[in-house]
Amino acid sequence: MAAVSFFSQSPTLFTIPAGGASENSLIAPRVTHDYITALEDDSYTLIAPIPIEFERAEYGYVASFLDANIAVPGDTKLDARRALEVEILDAFDDWTSDESALGIGPTQGLAVLKQYIAKKR
Repeated sequence: MAAVSFFSQSPTLFTIPAGGASENSLIAPRVTHDYITALEDDSYTLIAPIPIEFERAEYGYVASFLDANIAVPGDTKLDARRALEVEILDAFDDWTSDESALGIGPTQGLAVLKQYIAKKR
């Protein structure tokens, strides 16, 4: 029996092979990359675009700034991107409030963040 293709309610094409298992033949890649090129919070300066990664999760997306070891989920890419920006700025504020108390991980994360953002005076 030949494979049968059909459209579901969304315009995504699904293919049902003769064996019966379904697969999505037109879906976007599991991991995509982008940049944060502007910050919504104007009390910070963006020194350089922040490279981010989106990974499709079971129910939405996970946005990550891998170099700083920060990742957050969101229902959509936009939700995940906004949540990631908030998390990056929160981490920056938290870590710069008392740098002497930081462990190795946060110290390394802060060093990365300082390459990309600064607090306006």
